[in-house]
Amino acid sequence: MGGSLKVSFLSPLKLFRTLARKIAGSFLLVVLTSCGGGSSDDSSGTTATQLQGYYQATALIGGFTKEFMTLIVPGTGVNANWYGWHFIAEDSNNVGDEANLFTGTLSLGSNGAAQSNNSGILSYSSPVTWKEGTGSISITEGSLSKFVGNMNYTPTGSAQVQVAINATAAANTTYQYSQTASHASLTGTWNGAWSSAGNVITSSLVFLNNGTLQSATTFVSCDVNSAPNGLSLTPVTGANYFTVTVTLPVSLCSWSTGTPKILTGIGFIHASGITLTPDRLELMLIDSNGRGIISYRGVK
Repeated sequence: MGGSLKVSFLSPLKLFRTLARKIAGSFLLVVLTSCGGGSSDDSSGTTATQLQGYYQATALIGGFTKEFMTLIVPGTGVNANWYGWHFIAEDSNNVGDEANLFTGTLSLGSNGAAQSNNSGILSYSSPVTWKEGTGSISITEGSLSKFVGNMNYTPTGSAQVQVAINATAAANTTYQYSQTASHASLTGTWNGAWSSAGNVITSSLVFLNNGTLQSATTFVSCDVNSAPNGLSLTPVTGANYFTVTVTLPVSLCSWSTGTPKILTGIGFIHASGITLTPDRLELMLIDSNGRGIISYRGVK
């Protein structure tokens, strides 16, 4: 009929051997798949905590809910550096100016957790005097979009925790961390205030086109204009913030006792939300003990 149908039969022994080979091959495939075949997935389901950028919140202190913000930038290894401003008083426009300052190194864990033992200055308004202190922050639910922070600080010389701040902070969506800061963004006159140890001094900072500080109002008798070591901001490559340096002279400056005080720090610019002055500059100056001791906040 044009074609032939050939049917072959395997002996029981050959059939058994064929099935055995197929079953063994399937078992090997299952084992390799289960082992991941070299995959980097963590079978425990843990993921490294990511924290980076500018976060905002409100936090309760002294019976009042106040603005709290933090900038978190990469450190070394699995660590990150964090800087916090808690504005405990406002200016005439209801914008925070007097700030408690917090600094520290965050050890980034997994699944949104991070921990830090920090140092900071607690800058209270009268009649409570300012105090330096140490403390810690524990972060949960940390990500590039938010974190939950629990902070406890003990002022120097105190036997018990004096300050506890709990905040759920959200990343500022208009701030682009990966956009390199520039000297051009500093150009012009910033109007705002210095804050230090309970003192708030209205001040203007004027920067030239190359980022050089042309003039600044002296605060608590500390001159940040003194050449050649006046206030200087340097853009960080690939990131939207500045490193800051200044040497405070001995003469009349309350922070310089006997020798000039060299401060480092951090600064960044973000949207103010004010139509006529859309940009806001934040600065924190940090001493050799790692404590934030002076801040500046201004708009232009």
